[in-house]
Amino acid sequence: MKLLFHLPCYPAIGGIQTVTDIIVKELIKKGYEVHIISHFEQASAKSTNASNGIKTFLMPDPRLRDSKPNRHYMLNLIKENKYDLVIFQDSYAPVEKTVIESAKSANVPLITFEHSSPNFVRNKRHLQPVYTFKGFLRQVLHPYLLHRDIKRRRYIFSNCRKYVVLSRFHIDEFSHLTGIAYDNPKFRAIPNPTTVHESPTLAKNGKKNQILFVGRLVKEKRVDCLLRIWKITQPYLSGWEFIIVGDGPEKKRLHSLSDNLRLSNIRFEGFKDPSIYYQESKILLLCSKMEGWGMVIAEAMQYGCVPVCLDSFSSLKDIIDHEENGIIIDKQNVPDEWRKALTTLATNDEQLTQISEKAKDKAHTFDIKSVILHWEKLFNESIQNQQ
Repeated sequence: MKLLFHLPCYPAIGGIQTVTDIIVKELIKKGYEVHIISHFEQASAKSTNASNGIKTFLMPDPRLRDSKPNRHYMLNLIKENKYDLVIFQDSYAPVEKTVIESAKSANVPLITFEHSSPNFVRNKRHLQPVYTFKGFLRQVLHPYLLHRDIKRRRYIFSNCRKYVVLSRFHIDEFSHLTGIAYDNPKFRAIPNPTTVHESPTLAKNGKKNQILFVGRLVKEKRVDCLLRIWKITQPYLSGWEFIIVGDGPEKKRLHSLSDNLRLSNIRFEGFKDPSIYYQESKILLLCSKMEGWGMVIAEAMQYGCVPVCLDSFSSLKDIIDHEENGIIIDKQNVPDEWRKALTTLATNDEQLTQISEKAKDKAHTFDIKSVILHWEKLFNESIQNQQ
């Protein structure tokens, strides 16, 4: 089977690009011929894609907008290579007309993939305080932006063979947002595969008394809340340490906040490969305002690192079964609820070990060998509908 993936930027450093690499490489191993078309490439992320069997193409117009040259180029590419399917891998890229019209004119089925929560635009106005200019402007423009987003999603949905989201809960969100019936046969839910090795190596000397955060240091991750939680929790956890792995624009402010709170037993590690930290840590914390899919949660669970996460995004319940393979903190929580959850886990070795083992079991659901089976079923269904 011959496939064409569309991405706005490739190669590039980013979540969707990383996930696409994992999926495409696994498809090539299984005998699929896969090409990728994009509008531009990130110089710092250039790699020897040819050695991986990935053939790439660049649009003549690098701008992320619908254009006749791009539409003409993509249509000719589809016809010349006789692709069986076209995958619109990032539905947020504002080039849907180019992708849709090219696939439609070539009479090739189109699969659309949405890699974030369908409520992203609806919730985006809450990311910045209303008293800032950007926050105020976002509030004023929100009704228009939401209307435009809904109209755009309906257009994409009506012109694709299958519409794929990351979680069954995202189907419900999409349905409520657009008015499209939840049981529409176009919908599919396929989780992202984890990006760490499918058979992770565990620390030889066992896990340390470490609590971990992995992610970008940006406001929406609310790492400042985690610092305040550590402030009230650390006195109860003698010998434990809080490790923060990641970098971003909030780094300086978070360091200052840590100093002002006079936190102890805390380390800012910067941008690092998180694998060694997953291996060594017992507990992972996540307190984001919203997420599309909690990739770091599934990755940590592969290593038996128990997730304790805020119930701020619907797909969380596809990953964590509360008190079985992780802990979900109610979004109406107060910091003291976090303290209770963390101290209960950290001081009960038997419970922590049980949850850790079940976390590793659940993580198999998200390894590439499992996820790729869903992709192959999706391809076969799309082709059958064409015949």
